[in-house]
Amino acid sequence: MLRPSLAPGGQSAIANDLKLLNSAIRRAQASLLSLQHPEGFWLGELEANSTLCCEYIVFMHWSGEINCDLQNRCVRLLLAKQLADGGWSIYQGGPARIDPSVKAYFALKLAGLNKRDPRMRPAATLIRNFGGIEKTRYYTRFYLSVLGEVCWKDIPAIPVELMLAPRWLPINLYSVSAWTRAMLVPLAIIHHFKPTRNIPLECGISELFTTPDHKVASPGDEWFSRGTKLLRWLQGCGILPSPEAALAAAAQWILARTGEGCNGLGAIFPSMLQVLIALRCLGYDTRGLVYRKAEVALQNLFLNDSREFRIQPCLSPVWDTALSIISLTESGIESRDPRIQKAAKWLAAQRVKIKGDWAVRRILRVEF
Repeated sequence: MLRPSLAPGGQSAIANDLKLLNSAIRRAQASLLSLQHPEGFWLGELEANSTLCCEYIVFMHWSGEINCDLQNRCVRLLLAKQLADGGWSIYQGGPARIDPSVKAYFALKLAGLNKRDPRMRPAATLIRNFGGIEKTRYYTRFYLSVLGEVCWKDIPAIPVELMLAPRWLPINLYSVSAWTRAMLVPLAIIHHFKPTRNIPLECGISELFTTPDHKVASPGDEWFSRGTKLLRWLQGCGILPSPEAALAAAAQWILARTGEGCNGLGAIFPSMLQVLIALRCLGYDTRGLVYRKAEVALQNLFLNDSREFRIQPCLSPVWDTALSIISLTESGIESRDPRIQKAAKWLAAQRVKIKGDWAVRRILRVEF
């Protein structure tokens, strides 16, 4: 808010400030309108840290389908994002953190960098000073496990039976957020199969462990273990179906949410990448329509321009368009303006006209 000036000529100063403000608003409006797509929507780049490139490198080595050009582009990005102390951060300008640093180090080793490389040595030292792989979180360890660097038994399991857990249990598929659910289901399928591809010894990262036994269990493992035992007990009592039935339900759940009209499971990179692993575990043909659709959806997140290769965590045209409409109309553009009308029509056309997962919780609340 502009405050009235008490100095002589204050009214003139206020008028000048308002003139400058209005000019700035008009320039901002013009800039925003110049970014509007011909179809009426807005879509800005959603930035992420370097871990997405790390995870994709791991996936390529796990699948055995390595795009060398793409891997080289990922490597260049990782090296460009490396901090002076050798580590990697979770946000621009942030300090080094253990999980992105371990992921980046592992990805670079897979891509061919030697542990004696001058860019790798400070990274290894920093990671060990953080406590080594033993201090990493689940999601980092998951990507280490698919390539045999961490044993599956040493990371918290996500039982596929969670798929069919009764809604009255405190923890069930619909008691978590939509994005969490989109990741849990493919992860549960992957945990069921525990797919592991062994990599050459020189690509491994055993040098990042700080304990002789390479134990990576965390305090939360006990609760996961108890939860798994509870699910097994419920199965024994006949309350839960068999793992095979849960696996079939998980596969059907994924197919229903990656089919026609969907732009990838959850429309976010983690679950979209995990679906590719899950589909391979389930035996889907990588040249078939189901797998190819999921693969193309993931590749649509890739940005490969003259600046650098990078991966977006998701696409946000609905958010961007809604926020742009609000900003423009609140700043003075008439709602009758053809550009606003075009954006509104595009936005209205994106309405979801089927019952989604949100309806499950909604129905439960009505029943209670």
